[in-house]
Parts: sequence; C-alpha cells; structure tokens
Amino acid sequence: MSRTRSTLMIFAALPVLVSPSVLSDTSGSFWANNTEFRHSMAQTGGSGLLRTPHAQTLGFGQISLNYHLEDNVDLTTGYSRGAHDTFLLGVGILPHVEFVVQNTHKEINGEAWKTGSDLSYSAKIDAAWLIPQDWFQLAFGLSDFGGQANHHESAYAVVSKQVSDFRFSMGYGYNPTDSRHQMGPDYLSGVFGGIEYQPFSWLQLVGDYDGTGMNAGAKLFTPQEWLPYGMSAHLTYQAYSDSNTLNRDNQWVGLGLTLPLSGPNAAPRYSRPQSHQEGVDQQEPTLNLRKASTVAQVSSEAEPVKAVAVNVEAEKTSSTHSLTRLTQRLTQYGFENVSVGTRQDELVVRLENNLFNVNEIDSLGVVLGLINEEMSQQRFAFVLLNNNLPVVKVSGTQQDLKQLFDKDNLTQIPASTNLTITTNQLYKALDDVNWNSNKQNSHLFKPRVIFSPSLYSTIGSEYGVFDYSLALATNVQVPVWTGAMVDVRHMLPISHSDDYADGERFGNSRHTSTVDRILLHQGVTLPAGVMAQISIGQVGTNYQGGTSEFRWQTEQGTHKFGFEASYYRDKRDQYDDNITPVLGSYRYYLSQYDWALEANAGQYWAGDKGFTVTSKHWFGDTSVNIYYQHTDKSFAGLSFSIPLTPRKDMAPAPIQIRGIEQWTYGYRTMVNNSSNDLNGSLAATSDLQHNLDRGYYNRDRLSASYIDANVVRLKDAYMTYAMQK
Repeated sequence: MSRTRSTLMIFAALPVLVSPSVLSDTSGSFWANNTEFRHSMAQTGGSGLLRTPHAQTLGFGQISLNYHLEDNVDLTTGYSRGAHDTFLLGVGILPHVEFVVQNTHKEINGEAWKTGSDLSYSAKIDAAWLIPQDWFQLAFGLSDFGGQANHHESAYAVVSKQVSDFRFSMGYGYNPTDSRHQMGPDYLSGVFGGIEYQPFSWLQLVGDYDGTGMNAGAKLFTPQEWLPYGMSAHLTYQAYSDSNTLNRDNQWVGLGLTLPLSGPNAAPRYSRPQSHQEGVDQQEPTLNLRKASTVAQVSSEAEPVKAVAVNVEAEKTSSTHSLTRLTQRLTQYGFENVSVGTRQDELVVRLENNLFNVNEIDSLGVVLGLINEEMSQQRFAFVLLNNNLPVVKVSGTQQDLKQLFDKDNLTQIPASTNLTITTNQLYKALDDVNWNSNKQNSHLFKPRVIFSPSLYSTIGSEYGVFDYSLALATNVQVPVWTGAMVDVRHMLPISHSDDYADGERFGNSRHTSTVDRILLHQGVTLPAGVMAQISIGQVGTNYQGGTSEFRWQTEQGTHKFGFEASYYRDKRDQYDDNITPVLGSYRYYLSQYDWALEANAGQYWAGDKGFTVTSKHWFGDTSVNIYYQHTDKSFAGLSFSIPLTPRKDMAPAPIQIRGIEQWTYGYRTMVNNSSNDLNGSLAATSDLQHNLDRGYYNRDRLSASYIDANVVRLKDAYMTYAMQK
C-alpha cells in the first residue's frame, strides 16, 4: 500500500476512534469540549502536532517546559544521527512570536564525541495580527539557524484552519540540499501537513505527515481547573510512524508544563490583545485584587459602619497628628531614612526602601497607599531614596491617590493616572520643606547578607547534555555613608559534574573557595540628571583596580544612555597586560510590551572589541533576554533573569538576610563560523552586582514610562502588604 493511501486512511479513522458515541455519555464540564484548540510542543522545533508545526504560537508571556523520550535510540551511532531524546523550552516572547531552545541527546551523560548532545534555536511568528481569526492561521518558522554544526536546520510556512472539533494544517518546508537533519533529509522538505481532532478540551487525536512518513498519536491535557494560575500540563504519545529515516519509524512520549512567566499575581494580564494606548499591565487586575474585592464586598455587607471610622477621619484633620502618625507607620513598617514634612499645603515624604528588593514599584504602592490613608493636605510629593540618594519623585493630589486606591472598587484600574513621575533634578523637590521628622530609622551600618547560587555550566556540548560547577555565593553589603557601600562576596563550592573534576575538560574552570569580590562603591548624583558610581577594590579573586559608571535617562525613561570604563591589573603577574574595558550603551523601552532594546559597544574585558545587541522582555519580575554578540567571534544566546528572594524581604534591623533580587542563567552558542566552539572569555564585562541599574534604578525599571505601564502593581502591593483589612 502506498504511503499516500495509508496517510489518508489514518486521517479518516481519527474521528471514528474517539467518536462521542464510543465514549460513555457522561455529563459535566470534564466532558465538555472547549472550542479553543489547546496546543503543545511537537517533537522538535516548537509548537505543533507530533513531528510537524502548525500555525499557532505560544501565548504572550508563556513558557513551555518539555521532555521527550524516543524509542529506538542507538547508542552505537553519533548524536547527530538517528533517534534521540529532547529537552525543549519555548517562550511566547512577544504577541505572535515564539522562541524555542532545544537540546537533543542520546544519553544525559554519554561518552564525549559519541553520544553527546546538540543545542539549537528555533523561532516562529504567526500572522494573527494581519489575518482575521475566522479565516485561517498563517505562520513562518526557522529552526537551528546560525552556525555550521546544524542538525535541525529547516525553514517553513504553514497554514492552519479550525473547523468544528478539527484543525487542519498544511505547509511547505525547505531543507538545504546537503541536509544533515537528525529527523532525516526528507524532513519538512516539501509539502507536510496534519489533522488534529479535539472531542474534549483535555483530549486530542493527532496525525501528521512530516516528509519522511506518517505519524499518529494522542495528546492529553490537564483540565483547566486542575492547576492554578493558568498552568497546564500535557502528555503526548506517538503510537505509530512509518518514517523512512533509520530508527525513526518508532514511538515517542513527551511530558510538558506550560505556565505564565509573569507569576501567579500577573497571570491574567497577558491573556488579552495589546492596544497601542495601553501598557502591558493596565487592563486586567491581579488575582490578589480580585480576591480582595470579593472579601471587601462580603465584609462591607456583613458589618455595619462603625463610629471609629469617623474618628479616624477626624484625626486626619489635624496636620501635625497626621504627620507624626504617618512617620510612625512608615518606620514601624521597616522603611529607612524616613522624613515627613510640609511645604505650604503640600505633604512631602522622603524615605529609603530595602524591603521590596525584587521590584521597587511595590514600595511605591505601599507608601502611596499609606499616604492616602493619612494625608490631610491637598497635594503630596514622595521622593524615594537609594543609599540616601534621591532616585525618583512621585507627586500629585489627594484626589489622584483616592482614585488609585479606591477601596470600594478594588478591581477598578484606571487606564492612566494623573501622578507626576520624574527621575531628574530631584534635590529641588526637597527644597524649603518644614520637616516634622528627619531621617528616622537610619540605613547606615546595617549589613545586608545576600545568598545566591553561582553556576558555571556548559549545555549541549559534545561532552554531555549538562556539565556544571555549583557554589554558594554569600554577598555582604554594608552602607557606610551617603552613596557609599562596602561589597564583599565569598564563594563556597558545593557540587560539580564529572567533567569539572581535576584533570577533566572543564576542571580548571571549577569553583574554588575564595573571596572573589572586595569593593567600595561610591554613588553620586551629578547635574542634568546624570548618576555616577565609582567602584574600587578587587574582583574575580585576582584583579585589582576600579570601575567608573555613568547613567542618564530621559524624563519619561524611554531612552537611557550609559558609559563604563575600568582599569584592573592581575596581582599574580605584574607584567601581564592590564584590563581596560571601555563601553558605551543605549537602551530604548517600549512600555506597551514591557520590552527593552539594548546595545553596547566598545572594548570588552579580554581586550576584544565589538558590540552586543539585546532584546529584553519583562514578564512581572522575570526577564527573558535574547542577544547577539560580535567581537573576535560571533555569538547568539538566551538567558533568564529571575528573583531568588520573596517579593517582600525581612526588615533590615539590625541585619538583613535575603536572597538575590536578580539571578541570571542562560547559554550562548557561537554562530557564523565553521564550528560552534566554546569561548567564555569574549564579550565579557565587569558585571558588577551593585551597579547603577541594580543598586539604584530597580534593575533599569525606575522610570515614569515603566511605572505608568505597571500602575496595577501599585494597587496590588498596597492591597497585599499594607491595606488594613
């Protein structure tokens, strides 16, 4: 029987196999069909059917984690040929754009150069922004682009159309004439297609033709009410294949989990279309706000209004009393350097936040909410300090705050606020103030002990899927005067893989027990809104010298310019060349998608000259970074930056112990060369933990445009951490 005829017979059999008449007639939502097709990753390349892509992409802000186990894996052949297992990670990096990293391997820890592994990148973009959804879906994709050691290289266009409980997909793919594709030289070479049948929201039967043969199987999804915060798990089973590729006429099974990168509080915000006028977080309230609104409504219906509330309002009429009470509440809460005063009919508050280290916008929400509760003046100005230096001012009227923190309708989020937000010329905001209290709860000489993992690793090399050296980094930071911070870090080795052992391939790169950073930082504000910092001491265990850094951003924070210059020498060899990196940088922020485009250029740590371009995508407090670097060699990479500490840390009195607010892990691969060699020394920077962006500007998110785009978080922070229940 011909392959074409067998393909048609299997496609025709799909609806019969799971016809509702075959299944028991059980009522309930579990058996109800959801007309929206659910989707998961194909075996390779990204979202799709079994072995082919469809025209749908991962949702904006979603991450999909998958592991696929394949039958007929032959350990006697190299990793570039035949059946393999796959780690696959996909991210909905923008609306309609999916970015995927995959690692294929035959053994997790196989013999070097025989059963090693291969790392590749893929991308897909759909045209839903152009074509009405009820017409059809169209998408274009690339797999394993860049470099020369490519084993999954292909390009394709695919169209999908849903008809009732069926979705039909057909596409055309291209492989190079000298294709070394692991799936076979005929894979996605020419016409491909498939059919999905979804009789219930948790079940799909799938068949597809990938160019090498026909595949058939099923997918199971967790019902949407089983997992919290928009998470979804799935199981894929390919039961049949007649692929003409050696050892690929087989079965495979896959497990996957899809979840929102923005975290549980922000889960609903990314499930809506984006408009030009609105920021990424403005329309939908967080889950916390929804819950609080329900609780508040029940409480208001159950309890009568008490006379005490009238007394509270009466107390607010006394200006002195309200200033004293606000000072007490802010200091008792744990804020530092608290100053409260008046300037004519304006309330002025100045303080330092070391509680909400993950995102300082949370501290703004808490403080503004407390000001709203206590202020008796018609206007207010709030200046946030970092290391006793002013970094942002928020000002407005009492009515502005009442509109934002309206307790009677917690889920009502204004499309915009009338608050004025600025990061420039901040000392003028503190002129002529009559302080009722000044610098209460000083921040000085309170050690901040910050724990974080330090991980050196290689992924997808010929030596194995994952080799690593893991250490515990203990960082002690002590503020000693305005703008000055003592910064010491110790590395304690914990574990390492075989290839990081003595005498092995990566043995010389393993962690050692050492103090690898001793620095004194001095920050200072300069005229015209310029911020500067000088750092002097020792980095990387053996390099002594210093780094100077300058930063300026526009009034709204849309544009930022930076400059960094360093001078270090290796204390082990006085005749060795000095380290003299010099870099200029620029960043453009698109508030609509919480998206920053960054570039730096100049001379890097190892003396190599070139540039780095980064696309940084924020989802809550997690950033996904896609970058391209070119100096002596070219690299492409993907990294994730996540907080490893609670949203609100312990109060720093007399000492603060916490996790790190930004831990970054990722991987890059060499491109545009004859091999994908490892080279970690090129395009390296000083990478100070206490730099201007992290130490003063909220991981480069302290600006009017960012705060306006995330106004819902102000209300969420106040409701979660400060509102009197």
